[in-house]
Amino acid sequence: MVNKKAYMKTLEAVIALVIFLMAITFTITVHESDQPAVPQDIELLQDTILNKIEYNETLRAQAFAEDTVQMDFFINNTVQTNIAYNFTLCTDTAVCTIPTSTSEIVYSDSLIMVNNNSDVVLVRLILWKK
Repeated sequence: MVNKKAYMKTLEAVIALVIFLMAITFTITVHESDQPAVPQDIELLQDTILNKIEYNETLRAQAFAEDTVQMDFFINNTVQTNIAYNFTLCTDTAVCTIPTSTSEIVYSDSLIMVNNNSDVVLVRLILWKK
């Protein structure tokens, strides 16, 4: 009789664990479906641009100087070689402006960089299709 009770308690624990894992899986799945997925072409374009700004010494220095003219030129050349996109690039002290006339979904990504002088700059890249 003692063994039968032990088997029943073990079976109850396994069933409770399975129900608990199903509830967690359901909660995570519902939460992920609420967020719109970023299209792969936009995600790759954002990664390309931000990686180039991060690792190119000239663009990196311009980001710390908050001189977005050359960075805009670089991004314009990069964006024009791909599908037609509009973009806004701004640093942490600049105000990012997005045209309200666009009916497209706006995608944003950011990059935080620190230089040798412990200066910190936040670069925001905002893209949307034309």
